[in-house]
Amino acid sequence: MGFNCYGKVEQMKERYSMLRVTAALSLCLAACTLPLRAADADKDPKGWQRVQFGMSESEVAEAVGNEITKVDPPADYADNYAPLRIVDKKIGGSDYDINFLFDKKTNKLTRIMMALKGSATEGVYQTLLTLLTEKYGKPDSDFAKSDGREAKWVFPSTVVGVSFFELPGLGRLLRVGYSPNSGDVKDSKDAL
Repeated sequence: MGFNCYGKVEQMKERYSMLRVTAALSLCLAACTLPLRAADADKDPKGWQRVQFGMSESEVAEAVGNEITKVDPPADYADNYAPLRIVDKKIGGSDYDINFLFDKKTNKLTRIMMALKGSATEGVYQTLLTLLTEKYGKPDSDFAKSDGREAKWVFPSTVVGVSFFELPGLGRLLRVGYSPNSGDVKDSKDAL
């Protein structure tokens, strides 16, 4: 019984080939499962400006300072309420109202919603998109919808979305939302 050198060489070639395939698949899998904004994790807003998700009303009021307005009665948003607002905040040359939404059960900040005052235009959307891109990097998604456009940035702690759309009877609207990334947002289309 002799040593089959040819068989061993063929086995080694197969094993080497399988290792290369396995390594390539592992690399692809790793690239696909990395956090969406790993390269820009340092740009994660963790809320908006000095305001962080989970803050109480008094903490948000203190963080925002004299710009804050108390809304009485608070605006109702299903599971949330908005007792605090900034009125006429100038962003990119346009005025926005900013509502701070709190969870009805925990009374903690869960979302920040900004609404352009007046009718929106493609130019205003592009200005805001440029400002957000300068601040957060390229959006994870930027796509046209049947009624407008939408862009989103998905970070480990925060999802930022901007929507430019038309509502019958209300005209063209522009909204920006900041919400916590609960960890189940894998695709930016799942957020907000």
